[in-house]
Amino acid sequence: MLSQKKVEYNDRDFFKNKFSREEIVALLQGRPASEMFNSRSPSVSSMGLEPAKLTNERLIDLMLKEPRLIRRPVVRVGDKVYFGADSKVLEKLLTWYRILLRNSGRYKELTMKLDEYFESAKGRGVLATADKSGKVNIAMYARPYFIDDHTVTFIMAERLTHENLKSNPWAAYLFTEEEWKYQGKRLYLRKTKEEENPDLIAQICRKCNYSHYETGNRYVVYFNIEKVLPLIGSGESA
Repeated sequence: MLSQKKVEYNDRDFFKNKFSREEIVALLQGRPASEMFNSRSPSVSSMGLEPAKLTNERLIDLMLKEPRLIRRPVVRVGDKVYFGADSKVLEKLLTWYRILLRNSGRYKELTMKLDEYFESAKGRGVLATADKSGKVNIAMYARPYFIDDHTVTFIMAERLTHENLKSNPWAAYLFTEEEWKYQGKRLYLRKTKEEENPDLIAQICRKCNYSHYETGNRYVVYFNIEKVLPLIGSGESA
């Protein structure tokens, strides 16, 4: 399918060139080994296995010994890994691949610019803050608004999140994608300033609906992006 679509890719026959334990762990990205394990393989019954009763380590041992127990194909695009991707999933991956090419001009590390990612990705986000004593609060927040490549803003009402940031500037934003399981971004943030700016709030919140609750005063709170990681894993290549 990839050849038909004229997509460049690296192919690996893991029956001949078997995965190492370290490679399997890296591909799992913190997920349970059962997601990579092919429980429908004929080898499961012939070996008398009951996958649901096996530990992660045992499942990995079995996949190392018998590659037929790995869900195929294993597809990696940038920091995203999919096991047993069917034609529909592959088609979606190709669409994402084309977006990357269009936005970057070249397939550079298979990552969009961060603002483009948040503009196109669908999902939900939470923002974590802590007061000066370290007591943590987590709240649902819309996607960040980008000022530049290193600066984002959130609109905040006079609530606990805003109060925490008065004494502790550090925060973390976690975004989970709606369509892809275990995919998303983690932004590690440091507050730099805030302001009351009705014009900017109106621009950022042109689609916001505050009819369900009392908003009170609202502030544009600016953050420097200190670090970006995928939802799971360190983001380092296997």
